[in-house]
Amino acid sequence: MAWRFLGILAIGLIPVAFVSGISDAANADVERCIHSKTPNDKVYYCSIALRGRSGGEMTDRLLLRRGNALMQLGIFSEAVKDFSRLIAANPTVAGYVDNRMAALRSLGLLQEALADANHAVDMAPHKAFVYHRRGLVFEDLKQFPAALSDFNQAISLDPNNAGFMVERARIKVEAGRTNEAIEDLSRAIAQDPGNLAALKQRGMAHLALGDLDSAANDLLAYSRAVPGDPDVATAIATIKPAMGKPSRQLDVSRGD
Repeated sequence: MAWRFLGILAIGLIPVAFVSGISDAANADVERCIHSKTPNDKVYYCSIALRGRSGGEMTDRLLLRRGNALMQLGIFSEAVKDFSRLIAANPTVAGYVDNRMAALRSLGLLQEALADANHAVDMAPHKAFVYHRRGLVFEDLKQFPAALSDFNQAISLDPNNAGFMVERARIKVEAGRTNEAIEDLSRAIAQDPGNLAALKQRGMAHLALGDLDSAANDLLAYSRAVPGDPDVATAIATIKPAMGKPSRQLDVSRGD
């Protein structure tokens, strides 16, 4: 699709005098942007549709669509530009600030991401997603108490979100609170029995604690649903030789 990006650059060289039926063409470009399926097509057609637009509701829609497509393509610095334009035009919309935070976080600009995350929380203090997203930034910064505090707040606002509990469990494992992580994962699985990510993570947490029976139950169930996961295959290979021990426990710290 590289030719399309070159085409975007070249199109600016076409004199306006040679463009006929500009309104119909503009409407067609907007339709192509809105109905494009792949991230490359979205960026290409939305870029054409945005050419010459100064603002307005449709401009915001096109910018958001292109910004999200740029995120999918990993072109985070350009996504930041689109989200910044959206924020400038809509300074009270926390979602746009959150989008830019995600792009900054993907670039590894964690302090800038944290500034946006704080701003989003200030703008929408009753929305779970702003605490969830700031918690992820705190996790990246290895500030686990702050991350857990934000996840606690997100879960209090959205207690049925199993995904939040799975992510909080991951942070608890990083913070050395594995038993508490297992409680979160068990709660997530109770709410969403088909949550395979929670099942895998709980199996790994049991293994870290040396509880072989529980680890085997979870990881074997996971492997039946998702065969070929190399991490799980390695874990199961570790468990099987140790299952014959009288205590049925594995001292992971000693490498038994």
